[in-house]
Amino acid sequence: YVSLARLDGDYFMCKFADIKEAAVLLADIPMPLAERFTFCTAPANLRNPLARRIFVDYAIGHGNQRSVPLDVYLPKMAPRNELALRDVEIKAKLIDVYLWLSYRFPDTFKMQAEALEMKDRVLELVEEGLVNVTYKKSDDKPKKKVGEWNTDRTKFVRYADARQAN
Repeated sequence: YVSLARLDGDYFMCKFADIKEAAVLLADIPMPLAERFTFCTAPANLRNPLARRIFVDYAIGHGNQRSVPLDVYLPKMAPRNELALRDVEIKAKLIDVYLWLSYRFPDTFKMQAEALEMKDRVLELVEEGLVNVTYKKSDDKPKKKVGEWNTDRTKFVRYADARQAN
């Protein structure tokens, strides 16, 4: 792709490592060069093994002229820890890639309406998960007790959290 690129003297090629990596993944998949290039510029996170595998599955389905399903399953509950939140974020990115490809290849990526609905749901899950993970971390910090000095011994704690009083 770099050797085929035509650039004016005022422009230069940058950040093409991801495009090259995608091109290597798609090398054996039968599709025209223009479509292959479009796939290579898709916003896929190829560093994640699941995203990489699904990206290749999308390309194989498209290359074989088949309807490409959106096989992303979301949890029913919002994530409660960082690992579960990361999993939901990866699924959000997979849905983004599907939507991106559906705008360019509507004949094979036909589940655009479902993908848009899933996108709304996954954004809700990420938002709720961020709240859960953030507040869980702040709850893990030790609370000051009435009559306790700060660590630098400059301030005496006069009031405790209402939950400690009960």
